[in-house]
Amino acid sequence: DHTRTAMGARLLRRWILEPLVDPEMIIARQELVEKLYRDQGSLSRLRSRLAEVLDLERLAARVALDKAMAKDLLAVRQTLREGAAVSEIAGALTGGTLSAEAGHREELAVLEELLGRALHESPPPGLGEGNLIREGYDGKLDELRNLQANRKEVLDRYLEEERAASGIPSLRIRYNKIIGYFLEVTRSFASSAPPHFIRRQSLVGGERYTTERLIELETLLTSASESIVELEKELFLDVRARVKAAMPGLLSMAAFLARTDALQSLAQAATVHGFVRPRIDSGGVLVVAEGRHPVVEMHLPPGEFIPNSLELDQEGVSFALITGPNMAGKSTYLRQTAHIVILAQMGSFVPAREARIGVVDRIFCRVGAQDNLARGESTFLVEMNET
Repeated sequence: DHTRTAMGARLLRRWILEPLVDPEMIIARQELVEKLYRDQGSLSRLRSRLAEVLDLERLAARVALDKAMAKDLLAVRQTLREGAAVSEIAGALTGGTLSAEAGHREELAVLEELLGRALHESPPPGLGEGNLIREGYDGKLDELRNLQANRKEVLDRYLEEERAASGIPSLRIRYNKIIGYFLEVTRSFASSAPPHFIRRQSLVGGERYTTERLIELETLLTSASESIVELEKELFLDVRARVKAAMPGLLSMAAFLARTDALQSLAQAATVHGFVRPRIDSGGVLVVAEGRHPVVEMHLPPGEFIPNSLELDQEGVSFALITGPNMAGKSTYLRQTAHIVILAQMGSFVPAREARIGVVDRIFCRVGAQDNLARGESTFLVEMNET
């Protein structure tokens, strides 16, 4: 497993559990693995990009169930951005055979841009804490934030507008707990109060007024925090709904990334472990030259594993009887052959100098239930140790 994403690891497991039986499908997968294997520079770049990809399958499920939070949507955005880069590298490497589905590319690019424009880069875990939506995304939200942060400036700006409109230089905005914000006019200018001033109180030294705009500002100022949280929640839910509407595109991208990751894993395994591409056909021949057990050899120093060859032919020698003393490697030989066939039919390269695999539809490989071949322990040895 040389996958770089959780999606790729799950798909690789499915490929192992469900090998292909159609030679054409196997060869088509082999072709892609070989193209990745032959260009190590592009393979390295692909692996670097895939390392930044998050689990889009799980993220899409959270979106579909309306459980996705802001951090989930930012993870979707990151994966879409990296997915586009992965598609570009893989497409160039395979002549367009391996790339993201063209029909969804534009839609996903628009979605990525939306998420980057809408969501704060460090959002809280929940919806009721504010700081979800970026500045500049929504004019009303920016206005509320401006009111909250610049309460005095907002009132001063409104006061200057009223002074200029009314011509009353002594006009003031005051506040008390009983009547809230009000405009105060001295007695000498009381007769100059414009028609839209609404009288609130009469005092010995002057008059107190309010206006529709001042009432509106007061309401906004006193409820700004609550309004910001509510509006942010509303905007976030709208963004999430738009992501949900793009579900086919998200699932298509997830499937592409998983497949690309699983294929590059096979190419990387071939690179690291010295695997070769087997010949696949529908004939009744199974030939493995200098085959190796892919798990056992990883537990041994390089070059320590003794290769085994095998030739079976449906028309000729179709049966081989392997005998030998305990710990001679009989089970390793059996399992090695089974591993090589499974690897070949899942589209992978195999641990051998050369191999020709006539496609099979079943593998029967009975080995001791208690053995541990990777550690060099046969069933007999395990039983004797226990005894």
